[in-house]
Amino acid sequence: MTTSRIIFLLAFIVVTSLSFSAFSQSKALQDKTSIELAQDLQGYWSTQAQITKFIEVLVQKLPVAKRPEARETLTYILSPEKIEELSAEIMAETFTKPELIKLIEFYATPLGRSAENKRVEYQEKLSVEMQKMIEARAQEVYEERNGKQASEKEE
Repeated sequence: MTTSRIIFLLAFIVVTSLSFSAFSQSKALQDKTSIELAQDLQGYWSTQAQITKFIEVLVQKLPVAKRPEARETLTYILSPEKIEELSAEIMAETFTKPELIKLIEFYATPLGRSAENKRVEYQEKLSVEMQKMIEARAQEVYEERNGKQASEKEE
């Protein structure tokens, strides 16, 4: 057998096995219910980890002595496990089964994983900027509203 035939045969085997693997994954996804697909998607979207991180961001704004109790209370109130469960139910209601399958297939790719990691980073940066906007304008709005209420009382 010539070298070119061996290379061609190896390439054919690789392409065929990759196609079969993608077909097998797609077939396995087709057999799942929407809620099962949504739960699979949770693995890529890391909902529970995002809620835990959100709680930690809130807790870090408190005095050190109050953080443990606040963390425990917020974790109880915002139960990451319950939110993940609710999130999967809402995904199953919001997305069609074919959409869930395509989302899972996308997030299983290197590009999809990179996009998800960057989405989290993007949301964190946006959240910081929104918080700065709130902090910068909160005092101004408070004073403006209190000034209006004070002048209304005087009339």
